[in-house]
Amino acid sequence: REAMGQMCGGCFAGMQAKAPDHSRYHEVTYTHLHPAPEGSLALLGGITIEVPEEDKAKLFYSDLLGCNKAPTGGLSVSVGASRIDLPVSKLPYKWPGEIRIWVEDLRDANDMLHMLGPTLGTDLLQDYTQGVDFGRYEMVVRDPWSANRFRVAETPEDRAIALRKLFPAGPKRSNVL
Repeated sequence: REAMGQMCGGCFAGMQAKAPDHSRYHEVTYTHLHPAPEGSLALLGGITIEVPEEDKAKLFYSDLLGCNKAPTGGLSVSVGASRIDLPVSKLPYKWPGEIRIWVEDLRDANDMLHMLGPTLGTDLLQDYTQGVDFGRYEMVVRDPWSANRFRVAETPEDRAIALRKLFPAGPKRSNVL
């Protein structure tokens, strides 16, 4: 210490031994104490799901689910206002929970499921259920690696129109909202 103090002209002499606790000088407030307003949506900005095979990922996310390729480059898809980044990895990443995707027409997603399911080499469909939101039907599918569950639900027409106004689909109109 003495040698360092001599080398830098005693620059450590004026330093405090312990940093002050500035948190006691301001009031801490939390922004998420109140419930969301009625009718509001919680949207993820973006998630990352590692996939073992890029070709299968493109078929599943772009063709089967109907997501547009995101303009960010790399393997990314747009899901309405959200984005899913799909970097290639040795093992698939398991998202903690289900991922809900709203579509304008569930029949389109169902047709693609039956057409591409055999191509992807696995049974992707897990279930058709009565939807918990708005009483619409939804299908539960797994990705080609059986790592992640997606609940693909048809949104009511009035919500679809509102979401299209908020989040335009870009050059290719997507079934995904």
